[in-house]
Amino acid sequence: MPANRVFKNISKFEGKIKNCKSVPKILYYSIISIENKLFMDSKENLIENQTQDASLKAVWIGLCLYCITSTFSISASQISLGIAFLGTVAAFRKGLIKPYFRTFDKAFAFFAVTGFFSIFNAVSIVRAIVEMKKFLVPLAYFLPVWFPMHPKQRDALAKILIISTSSIALIAIMLDLYRILATGFNYPVQGFFSLTTTFGEFQTLIFIFTLGFIENQKQFFSRPAIFFLLLFQLGGVFLSYCRGAILGLIMGITTMFFKTPKKLIMFAIILIGTTLFTAQISTFFGKSHFLVIKHVDPDQIERGGLLSERLRTWQNGLTIFLNFPIFGIGMNNVKQYTYDLATPFERERNFYFGHLHNSFLQILAMTGFLGLSAFFWYFIELGLFFKNSGVTEVDPHQKKLFQTGIPLIMAFIFFGIPEYAFGNEEIAMLFFFLSGLILNKHVLSSTNPQG
Repeated sequence: MPANRVFKNISKFEGKIKNCKSVPKILYYSIISIENKLFMDSKENLIENQTQDASLKAVWIGLCLYCITSTFSISASQISLGIAFLGTVAAFRKGLIKPYFRTFDKAFAFFAVTGFFSIFNAVSIVRAIVEMKKFLVPLAYFLPVWFPMHPKQRDALAKILIISTSSIALIAIMLDLYRILATGFNYPVQGFFSLTTTFGEFQTLIFIFTLGFIENQKQFFSRPAIFFLLLFQLGGVFLSYCRGAILGLIMGITTMFFKTPKKLIMFAIILIGTTLFTAQISTFFGKSHFLVIKHVDPDQIERGGLLSERLRTWQNGLTIFLNFPIFGIGMNNVKQYTYDLATPFERERNFYFGHLHNSFLQILAMTGFLGLSAFFWYFIELGLFFKNSGVTEVDPHQKKLFQTGIPLIMAFIFFGIPEYAFGNEEIAMLFFFLSGLILNKHVLSSTNPQG
């Protein structure tokens, strides 16, 4: 097979580098030394084979590249996962990687099935079929979770991702400071992403993951390094001015430290009450920068305009759902319906959108009640798996990472209140990738042999 030839050539290429006089041998042997330390485990034959097999090396290289590139480029991160995918396929054919599935995978499979049946209600069937690629996002979970990974390798990937994310946050903050000094205007920080939303939510997920990762692994970073890594990430979250990122951060951190349902419910009531009060005050003073609600001039309302752009969008989503309650209108078919529901005033000003600025309404409109039920079913199953695994885990580092799983879920879920977070591929891929790192079967068998 051509793919197998490609991976076989990796070993030949390494040999050429070794014999090439233009490359300092000290550099080559340094790379090999680091590689051997990461791949070495006398108890696991699959791990030992990584020092010899080119396909497993390709998976490892792809995962490392993802940890570096995902912080600034969707294209580069997808290519990186593509490399890991090709390596996984080749390793599977050799029997070095054995796929396995868990209970929550069935829930996501059912979610994908609802997306398929929604195609039959689509205005544009082609758009609906193409958008089915959204259900391939869990590949970012399966690639790290199936890889026969040693705990040292998992920790190495986590360190690369944390350092890369914090470095991008620092660069973004410095660029923002430069703009303030140069122009006198303060703009939301977005790093190298096209949207501030993506940057803020990415930093939020990594911030929560970092808190769990360093809890019992302080030897990875010195205390000053930990402080600055978290500071840069937190700065990136707040300077993005992203509502969803800040909301997700609050809920993620709260879930991490307030573990009982009673405390969580109380905090949720306080949070919702505070949000509604702030929105009311904002309406009175005419301010709405940090709020979900965006008001227009009252005169425009009298001419057939809209009271609230965001609330009007949500209202359209509910109308779509009521007309197509079971399977929805198909993936990526919302814009045609919001155009049909728009008033002449809204059409004139392009106040109709291809997404509904809310993950739950978007999924409800596209895939109906069955799709949204499957969506929640998946996250409930995943959360229960994290919780139950954390109870039986004996390794303190892995136990803390299990406890970080539910805060990551809460953050991702609350991203979806003001935005369509599941449709943001950079954020969705990162969430699934982090879940895969935490739940890798080979790492778990190393930390908890009886589990």
